[in-house]
Amino acid sequence: MLKTHVINYELMLGKFEDTLAKLFLTDKHMNYPWLNNIFVELNRCLDKTANWAVLEELSIDIYKEFEFIDKQIQTLDPNNKKLYIRILESYITVLQKLNIISKTNYDLLDDEAKILHSLKMRIIDQTIMNVAEKSIKNNIDAYGVEIITSYLIKLCQKSELNLVFATELAESLEKFCLDFLQTFNNSQKIPITCVQSHFSSLINLYCELMPESNLALLTLNSESYHILLHVLIFVIFEKKSLQFEDYSNMKSKMHPIRIYEYQQIILNQFIYLHSHENLNIPSKTIWKTTEAEKLRTHFLHSKEQQTLRKFLNVVTKSKKYSR
Repeated sequence: MLKTHVINYELMLGKFEDTLAKLFLTDKHMNYPWLNNIFVELNRCLDKTANWAVLEELSIDIYKEFEFIDKQIQTLDPNNKKLYIRILESYITVLQKLNIISKTNYDLLDDEAKILHSLKMRIIDQTIMNVAEKSIKNNIDAYGVEIITSYLIKLCQKSELNLVFATELAESLEKFCLDFLQTFNNSQKIPITCVQSHFSSLINLYCELMPESNLALLTLNSESYHILLHVLIFVIFEKKSLQFEDYSNMKSKMHPIRIYEYQQIILNQFIYLHSHENLNIPSKTIWKTTEAEKLRTHFLHSKEQQTLRKFLNVVTKSKKYSR
């Protein structure tokens, strides 16, 4: 009887992982958080069944779809607006899935370098994407910069990328993200989803490609740090200007609950940046912001006191920031 139950349990998990993999691969309408949840549940099944071939096949299928759409974009006529937008929306969908796959700890693809070259041309060099509608371009940029960051770091750590290309890509990606965040600092009219992707990508680049990491591709300077800090302060403490959508639509990535989740990611990334003891960070700047009257008042009256305490702990728990 026990053996039968074990067999049925394994059979049920196998069917469930097949369903999740098919759903992840074929669905065209789910937003990023839902796709990510599906992928997480799929990995939980695979942890029990050890059927890792499912994940490898899924990743290859996603890459083939990416490659197919990428070739379509090269031959598209931007004047055919309906077709162009439809293809770009499909491109966003496959980028969402590829972004989730790129963040795993497994080596699932042999074509990461090709992905980097393609996304560099599409996003950083903006040879085609500069004609896309703003909302579409924002989404492509958001997922694209995270994919570039993930694969750039992975390939550098494995020494599988030409050093000249890696340095050029790291520097151009840094400038691209900094320019984007500087635009946000000046206008605050950009969705927080896009802000979070550029903010997180930059911090991952600085933490993984800094001189102390033995890769020595990037160095965090004062100007770059100030841009990151200003974004953090605005997103955490002055979020009244951030874009919100229908409060009743829980699936919306701009629902207030999702907004709060993205705020936490940004805050945690900032703390991650400060966790690197060998990283040179301008300490006086952060002391000035935490002692600002507006932030002290916010801390006394906000329902999110835990968030601000977490932010303040970045300063007070490190000897680097002693006045």
